[in-house]
Amino acid sequence: MYTVYGNGRCGLCNLRGRTHEIHETRQSRFRLMQFLAEMSTDFGGGHFTITGAGSHNFMMGLLMCGGHTLVAASGNNDNKPFIINAANRKGYTHCVRHVGPMITRSNLQLTAAQVQACQAPGASGPGYCAAPKLISRAIALNYHQTTDVSQWQMSEIMYQPNTDRRTRALERNQVAYDHGVSQASCATCHNLVPMLMCGFRA
Repeated sequence: MYTVYGNGRCGLCNLRGRTHEIHETRQSRFRLMQFLAEMSTDFGGGHFTITGAGSHNFMMGLLMCGGHTLVAASGNNDNKPFIINAANRKGYTHCVRHVGPMITRSNLQLTAAQVQACQAPGASGPGYCAAPKLISRAIALNYHQTTDVSQWQMSEIMYQPNTDRRTRALERNQVAYDHGVSQASCATCHNLVPMLMCGFRA
C-alpha cells in the first residue's frame, strides 16, 4: 500500500484528485530507504563511520521529478551535516524551509492568511514538514514546467533509528510514527499540499 500526498480538497479551486496529488511509488520509497541508510554512515579514510544521526527523530522526505531527486527533513533539521553530506554524495538536491511567500505550481503567490488557514490543531506549522519544502524547491527550480507533474513521485518516512528510544516510547504508548515506515501527510499538509500543487490560474 502506497501513500498519496495532497489528496485533500484544494483551498484555491475547491477541486481534488490527480491534478493536485503526488503519489508514493515503490521507487520513491526504495530510494528514500537507501538515503536513510546513507545518512547514518559516512565513508572517509577508506572505512565506514557512524555519523551520529542515530539520536534524531524526524520525518525525511524524497521527491522525484523526472531525472531530479530532492530530499528534505521535517522541522528544524534543515542544516544537519549528515543529511547535507548524504545528499551531496547521492547527487540529490537538499531542500530547506521556504522563506517568503509560497508559490503554487501555477505561479500564484499564496497570501499569509491562505497559508496560515492550512494550520490544523496539533499539527506542524505550514511549511515545516518535508513535503512543502520539497514541493516549494521543485517549483523554484521550475521542475513543474520542465517535467510531467503527474509523474512526480514522493515518499515521507519516519527516521528514528535509535532502538532504545523507540522501545521506551513503545512501552509508554507514545509512538505516533514508526521508524522506516511511510507516513501520510499531517493534517496541515493535507490542506497545504493540494494548494501548492494546484494548477489554477485566476
